[in-house]
Amino acid sequence: MKKIYLLTLMPALMCQASCTTALDTQAQPDQGTAVTFSIVDGDAYSVTKATGTINDAAVSNVQFFVFNADHTLNAYKKTTASSATFRVSNTGPLNCYALVNIDDNLSSIYTESDLLAKKSLLDSNQATKLHMFGSRASANISALTELSIPVTRFAAKVSIDAVEVDFASSALQSRSFKITGIYLINANSQCTFQDMAPDYRWKNRQKLVSGECTALLADTGLNISLTPTTPMNTPHTFYCYPNHNTSDAPFTRLVVETMLDDTKYYYPVNIYADSNKKLESNKHYHISKMTITGLGSSNPDVIPSLKNVKYSVEVKGWDVINLNDINY
Repeated sequence: MKKIYLLTLMPALMCQASCTTALDTQAQPDQGTAVTFSIVDGDAYSVTKATGTINDAAVSNVQFFVFNADHTLNAYKKTTASSATFRVSNTGPLNCYALVNIDDNLSSIYTESDLLAKKSLLDSNQATKLHMFGSRASANISALTELSIPVTRFAAKVSIDAVEVDFASSALQSRSFKITGIYLINANSQCTFQDMAPDYRWKNRQKLVSGECTALLADTGLNISLTPTTPMNTPHTFYCYPNHNTSDAPFTRLVVETMLDDTKYYYPVNIYADSNKKLESNKHYHISKMTITGLGSSNPDVIPSLKNVKYSVEVKGWDVINLNDINY
């Protein structure tokens, strides 16, 4: 089920707008239609990394842009409240945009093309402050019109709930086996506002890279012992930007990093929907369980034998893609 926010615009008969910047004053004429922009909060919650409940649907600020038919700015407002009221100089058609949780000061934007040329960076997100974007084209605002703008997250969510070991080889069963890290590699970290399209800027290309293993992408330094009777049952959740897996874009992978005695093995999983091979914005790629039955790969960017791992991936929650239980 797809989760969206609705940003609802309702013309008000009597409203006063407070202008806090020079652009607010310029973009909000004394005469015109007073419009109330209000946010309806969503209810998508998740667990991020190893502990704590995080509201990844939280809204901390909203920037509203309204453009005329000639794509010049009609009105702009930034608010930390759940609603904002300001005037527009005509009732349409107008192109309306809502930007959520983006701290960048965009008050110098005067044209629609300038806004759409901007980019969102994963590094500017937090699990409780994910960038969101939405638009409504050719909207006509009148005293009887209620206008809603659906907004969606730039990020995709990738989660794994459990890892268990069930070595088929008796020679492996008595050896020490630990999880030392769970993380994403080949993670895109940049999108354009235009179509929320990937503008590839890689994090952890082919392996975990020092300085790029942020909390959104990695949980490292783990020391979780696995036995057939003691699985890892702590959900781990990460966020990255879309990856359409073109010829020059490698698959984004979730990697479970392990130590078998003193030897490191990796269990990577390709993250995409089977239908289109793409990792897309506002989708939750969910692995309910990985079962390890044999040796992994010596390279985090190389998939080991499928005989040694079992898993499934599903898309759920926001737009959820279930990746089947994984058995390695």
